[in-house]
Amino acid sequence: DAFSEVFMWGHRVPEGVWDFVEIVTEDGATITLSASHYLYANGNLATARAVLPGDVLTLANGSPAVVAATATVRRAGLYNPMTMSGDIVVNGVKASSYTAAFDPAVVHGLMAPLRMLYKATGWSLRAFEPHRRELEFLPMGAERFERKPSVAAAVRGWFAAANAVESK
Repeated sequence: DAFSEVFMWGHRVPEGVWDFVEIVTEDGATITLSASHYLYANGNLATARAVLPGDVLTLANGSPAVVAATATVRRAGLYNPMTMSGDIVVNGVKASSYTAAFDPAVVHGLMAPLRMLYKATGWSLRAFEPHRRELEFLPMGAERFERKPSVAAAVRGWFAAANAVESK
């Protein structure tokens, strides 16, 4: 099976414009990813910045696709879905969920407890998304989880109120 379920987001930042590498194959398949993101080229994991015209990408169905061109482009948003297998298919091209920041095999091993938690409960870690200060687990498919304010939020509110009184 070429497709793997997303269990969490490494980052999901809709704001901002970012530099990416756009890779186009002779057959017209296009994948756009960060320069340090891995994809399958010439039978191995390679960063997008290392891919050159003439290299051979792996498509979702396992067939080869020859790279016709690469270019640096600017696009809005920065997203990194983490999948159960560690691989992802983007526009028919097989890529990795991982970047050159850390060795993919090591990161995949370290993420095993989070994958097991997701598989067992359907709960996903959202700590790496923007504007998150605390660890938060959400049920599978939920965008928000309605809950009472946390103890940490209550303490922050109390200190903010106390500091406001002292500064008057």
